Amino acid sequence: MKKSNKESLPYPQKLVMVFIIITALVLPIAISACPTSAVAETVSETTSGSLGQRLMSREKVLNITLSGVTSYELMEIFNEVIENTPGVVKAERYNIFLNPKHPKACQVEWQVTFNETTPFAIESAIYNRLKKMAEDHNATYSVNGYDITLTKKEHKTLQAIRPHQSTSRSICFIDTETFTNPRNEYRPSYRRFSVNRWSDYRNHGFE
Repeated sequence: MKKSNKESLPYPQKLVMVFIIITALVLPIAISACPTSAVAETVSETTSGSLGQRLMSREKVLNITLSGVTSYELMEIFNEVIENTPGVVKAERYNIFLNPKHPKACQVEWQVTFNETTPFAIESAIYNRLKKMAEDHNATYSVNGYDITLTKKEHKTLQAIRPHQSTSRSICFIDTETFTNPRNEYRPSYRRFSVNRWSDYRNHGFE
């Protein structure tokens, strides 16, 4: 049986072997000459993309409702309080109904995006800010670059706003004066309160 060697190989096969040898020699040199910045940029984009997704996943959505308030000015003040609450990234109003003739039907709803905080902390921050504003008896507040002056009735309503019902996905504030006043005949599906003073009010807290 005849043994094969390089001299006995056909011409096409010799070309294939030469191509393989040249490729094996040149490829490592080409890879080493490739700019590392391109590779680093690709890795950076991949890393930043995954990091961005993780950060986005940390952002959560919360619904905040204000019920029983008939004043547009108070709604604007409440909106400013929400927007400046620590941890709130974005606050958007998506439902507004204000009718002085039916205060119990009045409702404003916000969809709030937040991170690095909790719904309980947001509720507490809003509540404490409103309480401080109500206690200083200041009638004029700066909101979005312009001043809002409240009437005595509106200031009394500000003093009466309390947390009502809270979960990990929603927070509800109500005007307790509206929901304890028997003259307000319109009755939505909210439980009535028999207390009016700060010391008597019972916060339902989180479910």
